[in-house]
Amino acid sequence: MSYYLLLEQYFDANLPFFYHINEPWYSSHWHDELELMYFTENVTNVYLNNQKIQARPGDVVIANSNVIHSMSPADAKSSYYCFLFKKKFMEDHRLTDVFFRPFLTDPVLQKYFDKLLDDLEKKEEQYRIYTHAGLYAILTQIGRAVQQEC
Repeated sequence: MSYYLLLEQYFDANLPFFYHINEPWYSSHWHDELELMYFTENVTNVYLNNQKIQARPGDVVIANSNVIHSMSPADAKSSYYCFLFKKKFMEDHRLTDVFFRPFLTDPVLQKYFDKLLDDLEKKEEQYRIYTHAGLYAILTQIGRAVQQEC
C-alpha cells in the first residue's frame, strides 16, 4: 500500500487535516502536505532533509511541503501526535508556498495543542468547530513565533 493511500484512510471530510497518534516510526519520505508533529513523551529523533532534531515533550516539528523527513525514537517509548493538512486547506489559505520554521518550543503553542487534542478526544457536539478554532490558533501562534524572532 502506498503512503498516499494510507493517508486517505485517515481523512475526515469535515476536518482540514488528518491526524494519528504514535504511528510506527517511519523511514524517509516526502509529500505535498504540511505536517506538524507535537511531541508529548520522551525524546524522538526527527530528520528533516538529513538534519537531526531531538524533539522533547512540548516541542513542535514542522515538515514543510516536499521536505524529506523521517523519525525514530531516541528513548524506548516516545509519544507524539502528527497532523497532516489537506491540500485543499493549504490552497484555500495560501499556505502552499509558505515555508515554516521547522522547530518550535513554545509554551503557548503547547497549550493550544493540548486543547486541540482534548477537543478531538472528547468529540463533544460542536467539536469540529472547536477543532477548526484550535487549528487557527496554532497556525497563528506559529506565525507569531517566527515574527518575534525577526
